[in-house]
This record gives sequence, structure tokens and C-alpha cells, in this order.
Amino acid sequence: MWMYRTAFLFLAVISTFPSVMFWIKFVQCMVIVRLNSLLEKDQDGFVPIADLAKAMGKSVPGMIKKLNNYIRKGYIINCNYSMSQKAVLLSDKTGKPETQFRGMPENLPFVGVSCPSCAASLKIRANTQGTCPFCGVLLQGPPAKQD
Repeated sequence: MWMYRTAFLFLAVISTFPSVMFWIKFVQCMVIVRLNSLLEKDQDGFVPIADLAKAMGKSVPGMIKKLNNYIRKGYIINCNYSMSQKAVLLSDKTGKPETQFRGMPENLPFVGVSCPSCAASLKIRANTQGTCPFCGVLLQGPPAKQD
């Protein structure tokens, strides 16, 4: 009798796992779509993380963690989180005159770098500083190549 119960429980877990994973991914996709629509509505390329967290109904540290995770996985592109400015910088909207007063980087190209600490392959704007999202080491972007 215990073998039947064990087999039933095993089959129940195995058969419900795909549907549970589907709903988890579905909810995650809805969060990403909502976050993306909020970022697309921005005009100046500078979105304070507190405003984004409030709009998403999350805490600021939770929003930073989720945003960095989505950026690292490639679910959200053309944006970076600036720890010093506590804001999301949208790279496809930078360099406009109305954003220059906020200290946004010019429309510099992204260049590939390798983290000196953990050897992660990363992209950073030329002539800017950033931190490695994996180990936290300060990175310096190389100068832009002159054509």
C-alpha cells in the first residue's frame, strides 16, 4: 500500500512541476513587461530608482536586486543602474541636451572589458567607471577609439 502512495505522490509532483514553472515564468514576464513599459515612457534617460520602485510596488533594495538580475540575464537592455546617482540610466536616450546637467555620460560607445578580479566578460561605456555586477570591483572603461 505504501508503494502506491509513494508512486502517486511522485507522479503528482512530476506532473505539476511544469505547470508551476510555467506560472512562475509567466508572472516574471509580466513584471518585465511592466518594467519595460515604465522605462520606455521616460523621456530624458534618467529614472530615479525610488520612483521606479514605487511604481512597481517594491522596496528600493528589492527593485535594485531585480533590476540588476534582469539586466544581467539580458531581459532588459539599453539601461544600467548607477549606484552613485541611485537611478537607472537609459543608454539609448543619453546625450540629449536636457540630460547633460545630471552628469549623464555622453553618447559614448560600449566597449568590452574583462573584470580583473573574477574575469567576467562585461560591457562598459568608454571613458567611464562602473562596478562589476558579480564581484563589485571598480572597473575603468578604456578610452573610445578614434576613427
